[in-house]
Amino acid sequence: MWHDIINTCAEGAGVDHFTKGGSHDTLSAVFKEMFKKPEPIGYKYGFILFRGKKYSKSKGIGMGVGDIVKLLPPEVVKYILLKPDLQENIDIDPTSNNLLKALEDFQGAAGIAASGNDPETIPRSEQKRMQAFELANNGESICWKAPFLDVLLYYQIYGNWVEVGKLLEDAEGVKYLSKYVEEWIAREFIPEDYRFKYQPKKAEGTAAYLFRKLEPEMDALAIHNAVFEHAKADGIEPKELFKQVYLTLIGKEKGPRIGKLVYALGVDRVKKDVM
Repeated sequence: MWHDIINTCAEGAGVDHFTKGGSHDTLSAVFKEMFKKPEPIGYKYGFILFRGKKYSKSKGIGMGVGDIVKLLPPEVVKYILLKPDLQENIDIDPTSNNLLKALEDFQGAAGIAASGNDPETIPRSEQKRMQAFELANNGESICWKAPFLDVLLYYQIYGNWVEVGKLLEDAEGVKYLSKYVEEWIAREFIPEDYRFKYQPKKAEGTAAYLFRKLEPEMDALAIHNAVFEHAKADGIEPKELFKQVYLTLIGKEKGPRIGKLVYALGVDRVKKDVM
């Protein structure tokens, strides 16, 4: 009846409605026999799943959209839904690590869209990502540059949004992401490796040797690589040296990537605190 009243000619439904003798077949029969008109064109779409089970509001299965959009910008949520092919099921498992991967994927898709490459010349997988990004972001460019994890890292160190925006050279982007980062912190949603407090102590052994060799001009990658080089030079496993460095800086055996952590803190500051 609604198809007839509003004069539409297409209707989508979940794949289960298209089984033989299902609701779509019933709709088609009614339209042909009672309305004497061509049946609406049908198209199938997959289910939204929550950890492998169908989302069900009545059964309380799933995280509500209201909760998800407090943790992720709405354009990222739309990207998650638009990226798969129409008939694919979308399995949402909203752990902190999975949401971080979604943020990283979204930002990577933004880079593909901004590259200016002809869509016909890039792989199909990248085409899908670019198209999903453009639809999710209404054809606009991304409104932040700094990776979400970097914003999370710097805010835990400095606790000041103006300072974080200045250090990451993305004041507007950091301002935009700030409410989401604060929500992650308030809900204790941060991955364990990124949940830390800077509490340096005097470095010992190979860790002390490593810190002495760090230079202020080294970037995050150079610092990270230095750990491997000094572990090799001292004849110990890199993971053991990483452990020593983490214990020296944050009192835990694991944490954010060493290079990014030391770079964010500042080499001069770290050397002053641990030497």
